Amino acid sequence: MMDQRFVETTCSVCHSRYKVPREYSGKRGTCKNCGNSFTMTPAAVRTDYPVIGMLAVKYKFIEEKTLREILTSFDSANRGAELEKFLVEKGHLSQNQMDLLQAVHSYLKTRQRDRQFGNIAVEQAFCTRQQIDQALDLQERDFQENKAITRIEDILIKNGVLSSDQRDSIVRCQLEREKKQPQETPLVEPQEVIDDIQIAEDPFELVVSKDGLSAHVRCTGKFNETMTSGDLLAFISAKGITHGIIEKTAIDKYLSSKTRPNETLKIAEGTPPVLGIDTVIRFSFDVTPDTPGDDSTDSSAENIRRECPPPVQAGDLIAEKIPGKPGQAGMDVFGKPLPPPEVVERNLTWGQGTKVSETGLKVYASTEGYPYVAMNGEISVLSELHIAGDLDHHIGDICFGGPIIVDGTIKSGFRVTGGSLTAKEIQGAEIVVKGDVKVSGGIIGARIEAKGDIHGVYVKNSNLVAYGDLVVQKEIINCDIKVGGECNIRNGKIISSSVAAFKGIVVKDVGTELSDPSRLMPGVDQHIEAEKDRINGILSEKKKYLEQLNTRCKKLEEEINKLNDKIIQLAQIQNRSRLEKHCLLKQIEEMKKDSDAQSLAEAKSLIIKHQNTEAAAEKSLNKLISDQEKLSNDLEAITKEAAITKTKVESLQQAAEELSRRLQNLKRLPVVKVFGCITDGTVLAGTRSSKTLTKTFRNVEFKEKNLNVSSSQDGWEIRVMREQVTEGVSND
Repeated sequence: MMDQRFVETTCSVCHSRYKVPREYSGKRGTCKNCGNSFTMTPAAVRTDYPVIGMLAVKYKFIEEKTLREILTSFDSANRGAELEKFLVEKGHLSQNQMDLLQAVHSYLKTRQRDRQFGNIAVEQAFCTRQQIDQALDLQERDFQENKAITRIEDILIKNGVLSSDQRDSIVRCQLEREKKQPQETPLVEPQEVIDDIQIAEDPFELVVSKDGLSAHVRCTGKFNETMTSGDLLAFISAKGITHGIIEKTAIDKYLSSKTRPNETLKIAEGTPPVLGIDTVIRFSFDVTPDTPGDDSTDSSAENIRRECPPPVQAGDLIAEKIPGKPGQAGMDVFGKPLPPPEVVERNLTWGQGTKVSETGLKVYASTEGYPYVAMNGEISVLSELHIAGDLDHHIGDICFGGPIIVDGTIKSGFRVTGGSLTAKEIQGAEIVVKGDVKVSGGIIGARIEAKGDIHGVYVKNSNLVAYGDLVVQKEIINCDIKVGGECNIRNGKIISSSVAAFKGIVVKDVGTELSDPSRLMPGVDQHIEAEKDRINGILSEKKKYLEQLNTRCKKLEEEINKLNDKIIQLAQIQNRSRLEKHCLLKQIEEMKKDSDAQSLAEAKSLIIKHQNTEAAAEKSLNKLISDQEKLSNDLEAITKEAAITKTKVESLQQAAEELSRRLQNLKRLPVVKVFGCITDGTVLAGTRSSKTLTKTFRNVEFKEKNLNVSSSQDGWEIRVMREQVTEGVSND
């Protein structure tokens, strides 16, 4: 019995029950469950059952009369013992039944606490009441189907409704409220929460997909042959299934099937949401990396080459916004709306050298220059690209067809592709330009390809390739150099490096006593030959791809022609059927006049047959026309791709021919000039011979020379043409 010092009271909104000191009767209190302020008047008298006992009665595991008798004996003989253990040990409940009741009890505690959590979340405007109700519904469904207890705070965070910080704020507020109102201790969880839980041994088992778009049922051991489709429909209705339920005849067929015990039935199917179309910004120039061969899967940094867009003229269209289209909501089997994924909205932004159309959907060049898209999406047309400061993660990679000027350092890990480059320093970056690279400081750990010259104060741990000259003021250390012109470091050193220079090498000092030997290759055209091989490789891939595209175009044309023949045949069948039906209709009028019932029936039967023929032909025609339209769109896209690929092939062929002419026209001057010291161990390699120095030389010039000019046999050798001090050389 309840202690006489306390009375029971009930919230006037959610009916949560509390026991409070008797002197609080008539005063106002705040409900922990819903936050309602109410007058604490004594509630109707009821038996003070423990929650486990109430649940056992609710699920008909124990009669209420039996429970009262059990509690009487338990209170008199087992004070301090656990009621749950007592009920199992005395055989009143099985262990499985107790496990179920304890799971429900835990769920009810969580449910009450989570409703309080939701009320605070709504008060603090972190979410709406509808979002809380949806989370509670998901929590309930998860428990009913899987017996899993999921906190609504986890559900809200998973669905992106709450952040972790907001969750923590609500929990702190909840704890503070519990400390402030210790006298308002609930007797039991709200009665309607208990009533929400329906756990029974049903004749059917329901499984709903995670997305709520399909529901399947299976007959359990409690099913009996007298049950009908009405019983099954009542079952799913009790489970909340309201949308997309199958026809009653299909249910009857399933229930009467001999294979029913081993099969499931899709009892309902939701309506999936219709996906929207994202906004697209379409550029008139390529803004994506281009790889050799469109079917290549190699996307490593060394193989990707971003083609800089060509210059544009004033008035040229450079970008267009294709607006998106919102999707349409679907509906799950519970009749709840399923919103489509949000359409991605992209803004069209424009900057220097551009103008926008009146509709705001197109951007045109307002001046001559090179189009450029910044990392934030802004489109500009510039005569040159000027970066005030360092090129780092704030700027990102750059692809610009004209001159690029960087006032600071190009940081490690970034790529610059452009017409030409001027920078203060390059650290670990990758540079690909069509013109010169001029660096006022050092080049460290970089990879540079230039079709012009490269200038720098010093170069360390780098890989440089240039069509023109390499001019360095102080030193080249631990580098791999290939240039089509001259390597000029007249006042500096080459240390532990490989240098191939088509027009020769001019240097003050080569090597030190402690460094690894360098390899100098005057007159060697490694870069141009390698570039020619690279272009020929890409050209070969592009030609293969073009052949594939042309083959696909031919096959598509054949398929379209076949479909067109079928469409013509079906159209002819339709026309004949319509004509014959028209004739029959005229005949029917005559038959009515003659009262020829048999002929009239036959004619009507033929008309129905022709109608069916027309309908079938119409259905087939629609599909064929749809297929033809798709194939035509594919053909158009592949034809455009073939035209673009053909243009690339022609451009690559011109580049290969230009390199061949360059190799034929260049006059070879395989000379190494050293104005200081060149240490022993240095390797000198020309196009036909090589030498390893065994002594140190000063102020010397080496040149590859044919010693057997008068004979028919070649006798090429690296010779010392001028020297101040010589201590000997040895042939390889």
